[in-house]
Amino acid sequence: MRKTGRPAIKKKDLLISALLILATALFLWNFRFVRVDGESMAPTLSDGQILLASTHVSELQKDDIVVFEQEGQRCVKRIVAVSGDRVLLKDGVIYVNETFLPHYEYLGEETAYTLQEGEFFVLGDNTRNSTDSRIFGPIKLEQIQFKFLLALF
Repeated sequence: MRKTGRPAIKKKDLLISALLILATALFLWNFRFVRVDGESMAPTLSDGQILLASTHVSELQKDDIVVFEQEGQRCVKRIVAVSGDRVLLKDGVIYVNETFLPHYEYLGEETAYTLQEGEFFVLGDNTRNSTDSRIFGPIKLEQIQFKFLLALF
């Protein structure tokens, strides 16, 4: 047996290293860490909080929290209406399919949307401190980057 000064690499160590690399690649393919910027989702999420989010956004529904791109800004908001829903902003309140949303308000002119396929109406939980679909209208599925899974810290 020849001695070289370097310890021999064991097959077990190579297998463990390969599995760790594979697990990391799979994690990064499916999940992302996202930092909340601002208070628009308070009290649900806080400024600076780190979220674990999924890259799989094909099956979104009402009440999901999503991360999307809007005019070069990354936003975190809650879906309150999906494709086919009718949203009415009127007299300071918001209705989805004629159901009043009690935790949200609207201080603008009467506006109505019927959401097309692949469109979502999103709002911040902190309704008085949120730039959301009340201002920029519905967002498209293509804008959505991640779906919120878990708040880490």
